[in-house]
Amino acid sequence: MRYLFYTIAACCIIGMLACTPKHEGTQVIGKKMMTNILYDYHVAQTLATQSGDSVDFKIRLYTQAVFKKYNITEEEFDNSLRYYHRNVHLLNDIYQPLANRLNETVGKSKETQYTTEGDTANIWSGKDFYIINATGQKYITLELPEDTLLQEGDKMEWSFNTNWLSKDGPRLATAIFSIAYDGDTVTTTHKNVSATGPQQLTLRIIDQKMKSMHVQIMQHADWTTTTKLLLISNIKLVRYHNTTGEANTKRRNKERKATESTAQNDNNNDTIKKEPLKFHFGNTKQ
Repeated sequence: MRYLFYTIAACCIIGMLACTPKHEGTQVIGKKMMTNILYDYHVAQTLATQSGDSVDFKIRLYTQAVFKKYNITEEEFDNSLRYYHRNVHLLNDIYQPLANRLNETVGKSKETQYTTEGDTANIWSGKDFYIINATGQKYITLELPEDTLLQEGDKMEWSFNTNWLSKDGPRLATAIFSIAYDGDTVTTTHKNVSATGPQQLTLRIIDQKMKSMHVQIMQHADWTTTTKLLLISNIKLVRYHNTTGEANTKRRNKERKATESTAQNDNNNDTIKKEPLKFHFGNTKQ
């Protein structure tokens, strides 16, 4: 009986130790605390980069203030970050609430609230956030379903917020927004992203039948053991109808025909094809 008791006790202790993540002999900071630290870390980095002068010095100064606030060392922070970096599911658990808090910080709650229908509508149906890193998933490519009511002169606006977590080397990514039409015609725009904050890309619709829309974000970074993350959040794809002139008349006629066809087929009144997004993730050699 005594042997059985000690065996059970030993198993319980081993189990508790196994549930506590370790990295290089240092206890890993818990997810909840890490979320709070990273929030302050990102805010500190943003304030430093917006200060105008002595940016590198202020980044270091503000970051050290964050570590002091939580009574941790830079080594403990780095070790914990490397651990979560290697365990993507845990990193996602941290960045989901973090993305929401960061978006509120940049004024998400005061932004225009779009519906999924009408002349101005947010038709984004993908995830709330994505994480791109230098040692794993360096890019995302999304194929979006067409909006059947788009007409010549309408505007499509793809917007999102960026937050970097990178201590060394350049911070650079490229965002690409393209629309494919019949006849192998493609319109595209791109933007280099190196700063934290709101980003925006815009395309006008031409007088051809649309086939699909594509968005892509790629981080430019050589493979490194140093953590280099780019958080993409608060993503929107907003459709602005051209409400004047001949284009508006064409669109109204198309809406009327679509409504009549929908009624005949006993379908719903949704004017946007509810096809799923196609996701492509991966690495690229730089």
